Amino acid sequence: MSSDKLDSFFGEGTSLKGTLKFKGQLRFDGDFNGEIHSGDSLIIGETGKVKANIKSGSLFNFGKIEGDVQAIYKIHMYPKSGLKGNIESPIIVMEEASHFEGACKMPPIPKSMPKTPAPVIQKEPPPAEEVVIPKPAPAVAAGQKKSGSWF
Repeated sequence: MSSDKLDSFFGEGTSLKGTLKFKGQLRFDGDFNGEIHSGDSLIIGETGKVKANIKSGSLFNFGKIEGDVQAIYKIHMYPKSGLKGNIESPIIVMEEASHFEGACKMPPIPKSMPKTPAPVIQKEPPPAEEVVIPKPAPAVAAGQKKSGSWF
């Protein structure tokens, strides 16, 4: 999985209920209620509100989570994020101004642990490349022939 590739995205205003299973890197900025299962990376965006028990490879939280979280590799809580529930992961990062309420369990780091990619956090797709439109050739006065032209 590439660290600059977002495989799935649920934007603000999305509301889902049930069991969510995915592969790759998923970013969720809407409201979710249920269960989430994946061996890959889950990103809860700043506007994400999740009420679910989560099992993932890695979790990057910028939003609000209520439920138990189990991550195979890493849980990373960013400033202004919140998590109310129990967590379990070999690597746990809680940045200043993040909020956690619950119990924490840190098992040993797996021997075959891959390097955890950084989450894709941009909200909008990258801007399109600027297209340069060439300037039109200068106009030729009526009755004049342009040198090298057929007319």
